[in-house]
Amino acid sequence: MTIQSLGNTNNIVLPPKPSQNDKTSGSNEQVASNSRDNVEITTAGKEITKTFESSKTTSPVNQERIDAIKLSLEEGSYSINAEQIAEKMIHMER
Repeated sequence: MTIQSLGNTNNIVLPPKPSQNDKTSGSNEQVASNSRDNVEITTAGKEITKTFESSKTTSPVNQERIDAIKLSLEEGSYSINAEQIAEKMIHMER
């Protein structure tokens, strides 16, 4: 593999810097100081934020249900409804 030269890279032209005496830069600063940004959050956005905040304080795992399932598995009393599982899987794919 060979690296080829790109040629003379010293001829790059940059735009001139605005001078401090330029009157347009002063007017831009004045417009910027007089203008304000305004942000409004939609109801859906507020609900998302509320849900996100509440999820920080609640556990995503229902430990009581897990313990009950573990106990019923150990006792051999846990029943599996294959039809119900298949229906839910099909519903998730739609």
